[in-house]
Amino acid sequence: MAKATILQGRGWSSASTRLLPIVGGCVWLLLLYLLSGAEMLQWGGQAVLRAILPLGAGVALSILPGLALLRALWPDDTASWAEELGLAWGISVALPPLLLQFTTLVGLRWNLWSSWAYLLVAAVMLVWLQRRDPRPRLGARRTVGAWHALLLMGMLVIGLLVRLYAVRDLPVGMWGDSYHHTMIAQLLVDHGGLFTSWEPYAPLTTFTYHFGFHANAAFFHWLTGVPVTHSVVIMGQVLNAASMAVAYALATRFTGNQWVGLWAVALTGFANRQPAYYVNWGRYTQLTGHLILAAVLICWWAVLEHERWNWRRIVLAAIVTASLMLTHYIVTIFAALFLAVYVLVLILRSPRRVVVLHTLGRSAATAVLALVLAAPWLSRTLTGFLGRNLGGQVKQPAAVAALNSESALVAIAPASLSTVLLVLTVVGLLLALARRDWRVALFAVWSQLLVLSVVPHIFSLPGTGVITQFTAYIALYVTAVPLAAYAFGFGQRWLDAVKPRLGLWCAGCVMAGLSIWSVGWQQRIIDPTFQLFTPADAQAMTWIKQATPPDARFAVNMMPAYGNTLFAGTDGGWWITLLTGRETTLPPITYGSEHGPTPDYYRKVNALGFALREHPLPAAEGIQLLRDNGIRYVYSGAHVGQPDPIDVGALRAHSAFRVVYARDGVTIFELVQE
Repeated sequence: MAKATILQGRGWSSASTRLLPIVGGCVWLLLLYLLSGAEMLQWGGQAVLRAILPLGAGVALSILPGLALLRALWPDDTASWAEELGLAWGISVALPPLLLQFTTLVGLRWNLWSSWAYLLVAAVMLVWLQRRDPRPRLGARRTVGAWHALLLMGMLVIGLLVRLYAVRDLPVGMWGDSYHHTMIAQLLVDHGGLFTSWEPYAPLTTFTYHFGFHANAAFFHWLTGVPVTHSVVIMGQVLNAASMAVAYALATRFTGNQWVGLWAVALTGFANRQPAYYVNWGRYTQLTGHLILAAVLICWWAVLEHERWNWRRIVLAAIVTASLMLTHYIVTIFAALFLAVYVLVLILRSPRRVVVLHTLGRSAATAVLALVLAAPWLSRTLTGFLGRNLGGQVKQPAAVAALNSESALVAIAPASLSTVLLVLTVVGLLLALARRDWRVALFAVWSQLLVLSVVPHIFSLPGTGVITQFTAYIALYVTAVPLAAYAFGFGQRWLDAVKPRLGLWCAGCVMAGLSIWSVGWQQRIIDPTFQLFTPADAQAMTWIKQATPPDARFAVNMMPAYGNTLFAGTDGGWWITLLTGRETTLPPITYGSEHGPTPDYYRKVNALGFALREHPLPAAEGIQLLRDNGIRYVYSGAHVGQPDPIDVGALRAHSAFRVVYARDGVTIFELVQE
């Protein structure tokens, strides 16, 4: 099979030329300090000194295990260290959920010591593999020039730093998803692995929610001792920065051009709203799925585009594919669609019987092994209501499904892809078609599949509503960025042809300038309207733990969601149970997909929610609902803008309620005993 062209990195021998990247890096840093990032850099320097152990542990967790497995199972690749870095990061993210699955099966609990042993084994394995064969790769390995290394590492460091700086003051994750993400991570820590009971945080008795991100947050907690509430936020932002490194590996692998990979880093990290904006939604599970998806595509590339069967590569591809099944169900569907098209294109390009049989055979072997590795978890998903919920969406009539606003196609720019990036994506596709670079053109097909997955009813297919417009659109950067980067890479090569090194200097200036510009807006990326839980709520949690009995029950602000099938919290009151142990009227939103203590638990939660909306406090019927359900307190959080909030003024004026806490926008009422 034809192989992509490999462009070697450049280096210069003279001492003066070797010093130029150092000078360039200093100028870049100085401009960043002067123009946009002074406070960020000062904070970063102090943070490194204060948190050197968590920083080192996080870096080791992100790189060592994946790199060791990569060297063991894919030792004859010609990838540069830069490409290995991105792929190793994606593989490292894929390992924790699989480890927790299998240690739970054999009855072992994960903890601090096993986490450090995990890193130690990875380090020893890496050293042993290197000592056994210091040159394990066949053929000419791609080199990375000094300028290339400077730009790559500079952008990765700046991207990570600005993401951590943006969340430095957050007490917990943003928006609604962060609540159950934090609870799941905490339960993994509490149980040392997988669990079934959600007690003491929720009366749920099954666990079928995907848990790849939560496993990574739990590992970070075990290694560093950082509280789970903060580990979720920190690991989420680390994985957001990892999307840059993984984009480098994916773009480089499918184009054969390292500079296209570097442009993919710049565009993913600094030129587009996504994935940086994920922090406001707490959308870290899908982000984790995207990282593993990129690793899946690269590893399947290694399996399918190799002349011989290689079982080590098949095992590696199966491992990351199985992990994706544990990490995010919808992204797994994306991967299945992408790989189906990939295999089909390979067959159409080489329709000879032997090639078709080898392609199908390797694909089947990888898929079957992945299913075997994920089988323990996949069988567990049948114990909850995921199958029932999915079946309901698949079976609903297409005409009804098409009316769902989340099943409508809307404009992609600028919320999902910036207008400039979208234009560059089209340019990249046209260039790929003109140059007959089918691997690059695949990204356009995959992008179209993401969009069409929202509306299968237009092809008379079932499943409308399974993949929402929001879920698909915010994933478009994964497939669009390589096309846009390809356009930049072509322009850079053209400039180099006009004048040697002109493309290099222009690329360096644009990438550095883009990072400096982006730091300016990414430092302020947190949108307060998505912050349900505020510092004021954190202070109220301390008061609740000190001043209320352990069996106290709270009514909290909530609203119907997901087509009125579930209720979601609208302020910090939703976090009361996880942070104080006191019960509220609203469990985590996973109560719709898990079993409760009684068969009608789901209906009871919804019935109480709708009843309180029909008889809003302080209506007599609403007060009686509180008494009948043993609710003694009412919590109104500091978050503003939620629909139909508890009427604090009306409760203050009503004789049935007594204010017991009021500070910085948080008000807690006690229901006066009859």
